[in-house]
Amino acid sequence: MLPKPMTPTRMAASSRSCATGWRRARRLPRRPLRKGRGMPAHAVATAEGPRMPPDAAAIARLAGRAGQPHPVPGVKFARSGAPLPFPGNTVLCLLPAEAPEHAALAAMAAELARAPGWGAKLAPLDPASFHMTVFNGVHDRARRPRDWPAGLPLDAPIPEVTRAFAERLDGLRAPGGFAMRPAGLGPTSGGGTVLWLEPCDAATAGRLAALREDLARALGLRQPNHRRHAFHLTLNYSLAWLDPAEAAALAAAQRRMGEGFATRHPVLRFPPPALCAFETLGAFHPVLRLG
Repeated sequence: MLPKPMTPTRMAASSRSCATGWRRARRLPRRPLRKGRGMPAHAVATAEGPRMPPDAAAIARLAGRAGQPHPVPGVKFARSGAPLPFPGNTVLCLLPAEAPEHAALAAMAAELARAPGWGAKLAPLDPASFHMTVFNGVHDRARRPRDWPAGLPLDAPIPEVTRAFAERLDGLRAPGGFAMRPAGLGPTSGGGTVLWLEPCDAATAGRLAALREDLARALGLRQPNHRRHAFHLTLNYSLAWLDPAEAAALAAAQRRMGEGFATRHPVLRFPPPALCAFETLGAFHPVLRLG
């Protein structure tokens, strides 16, 4: 049997920087929270916050359901792993290359990509693009009213939308950087590998929530998942569903690597965010810094 995943309580104990604020944040009712009430889709709902789903759930995300088309090949990446045109914009915090955990994240991504069999079914991101998304903008593949900013036509070119965003955000200043805790390495619903992140303390959580509200109002954009945003840092995208044995092996590797990373790097410190434009998911270009 594999060891239990790192929970927020276990990880907080390993970090002096987070411990004081997290003890305050833990003074919450111990009753379970309902899924779907402000909890990210990957989470197991508890009063202490999200943790990694059981291995069975992780394996299901990596293997997909019978007959389920894979969402990535031909859209975000070619089957070769090369990024495809996918223009859009976003507000994110780039992880500085000199940050002590940057090299460790790059090493984990490289180790996953080298694995026999399922390694070839992953498209690693360029470590220079490692980031935490603070607020999803728009992209060329989602032009529905619910995903689009107020006051802009649905057929507006992405560069025009980005310019409008920069004008709307002019003068908005985000608070200083954000201290985040690793909350497990695991798969998204599309099978990619992400490091789930949580605010280090209640004050950081409040600042992030307030910033997201400010961004929604300024941009005229409040997407359906606004209240359920799960902070994360993406290491790779999946190019194909895995067979059951591959999925089990990758889930075990993700758990092992995630627990080791959290022990060695209990806190990640991100700088203030920037509005960024992208043509592919291989590079994000700052347009307006908010700090």
